[in-house]
Amino acid sequence: MCIYLSGIPCAHGIAAIWENQEDVEKYISRWYRKDTYMKAYEHQLHPINSKEQWPKTNLEPMGMPPNRAAPGRPKKLRRLELDELVPPRGTKMTRKYVVIKCSGCGEIGHNLKTCFRRQEEAKVSIFN
Repeated sequence: MCIYLSGIPCAHGIAAIWENQEDVEKYISRWYRKDTYMKAYEHQLHPINSKEQWPKTNLEPMGMPPNRAAPGRPKKLRRLELDELVPPRGTKMTRKYVVIKCSGCGEIGHNLKTCFRRQEEAKVSIFN
């Protein structure tokens, strides 16, 4: 016999039920039967047209729930919408039109890290 989760036997189960010459409707859950459906919807609901027709009570009206802080660190910037995102131009930053000047010797064309004069001075100071 086929085990079913939905309340209706699977195709293999139905084939086995037919092979045993039994009634398939016996194996269908009662929630799928017409009489259960009719019982569920036999009572009519009568809608009320507006708030003025609601029954009045002496209770205090319900308010909004209290605000709670969301867990985690708050966002620093707002999240951009999909249409606001700017597509990236490339993956590498360009140094075009930027003049590099060494802060050690003041010459143009290299920086302090690659300054050959500072490297020579460091070598001389090690040997002295």
